Amino acid sequence: MARTFFPGATPALLLLLACAPVQVEAPTRADLGIELVRLKQPGPPKGPEGACWGVSTTPAIIETVTEQVVLQQEMLDEAGKVISPASYRTETHQRMVRDREEVWFRAPCPVDMTGDFVATLQRALKARGFYLQPLTGVLDA
Repeated sequence: MARTFFPGATPALLLLLACAPVQVEAPTRADLGIELVRLKQPGPPKGPEGACWGVSTTPAIIETVTEQVVLQQEMLDEAGKVISPASYRTETHQRMVRDREEVWFRAPCPVDMTGDFVATLQRALKARGFYLQPLTGVLDA
């Protein structure tokens, strides 16, 4: 069986294939909380050889609780009719939900903070709208 070649058919076929719908999955959000290390003792965690660590302090969480406390129960007659309503007092107190703590995380080592690395970081932040300055490769605010 002989094949027929039509000049220009391959670009047209590629153009048609390019118009076909493509299934693209949205990127998932990474749970970076698993990268945090909470320690009871001071100082960075004992990590892999050559690992560098950064530290941040999480704020304490304090909750204000307001309660209505019954001072006197309501009084009812034999028929169930209210003779005197109940009286209440409002009590407000605070409670500590979580103390502040130091949280350690893996960070780039200073020796790795080259101009190329910083420029890559700046590009990634700029693409996400978090860095509005020109790309310089210089570590800045």
